[in-house]
Amino acid sequence: MHLADLWRTYGGVSGVQLLSGHILSEDQDLLLEQKKAYSDIVYNFRFLSQRELASHFILYHLSVVFFSETFAIHYTAFTSEGAKYCPWMKKELLARGVQFVQRRINSLDELGDEGFPIVVNCAGLDGGRLAGDKEVYPIRGILLKVEAPWQKHFLMRDFVTFTIPT
Repeated sequence: MHLADLWRTYGGVSGVQLLSGHILSEDQDLLLEQKKAYSDIVYNFRFLSQRELASHFILYHLSVVFFSETFAIHYTAFTSEGAKYCPWMKKELLARGVQFVQRRINSLDELGDEGFPIVVNCAGLDGGRLAGDKEVYPIRGILLKVEAPWQKHFLMRDFVTFTIPT
């Protein structure tokens, strides 16, 4: 609801946008896991028919290798681009009198003990350690940002490669 309100009120200035797109995989179970994980919190979640697959990914010659046993899901969701959202949010919070404190800490518990009412964890790759959450671990990938204004939808293939318009 929060992202929807930001999108309606501020549009792209806040870095929030509403996008639809597809995830393709030869592993139908992988897509069924996605359905279980978030089909109730995104919009328009559904599996594409074989006819839709052929129409979308062969007719338009998207550089997607199409196998007869390829499955795909479609959904619409909000995204936020950190390079826009974080500076926008900081500006909004400063305008409301929020004070920012930047310092080195060993644990988020330190801040709770000092009575900070809200903590925004911007620790990046070290965020899990600071929060004491062993389930969060650092990963790195390669991200290329390209100018492609014609790209209006996201497309992922087995969560290995993806495009997300910003």
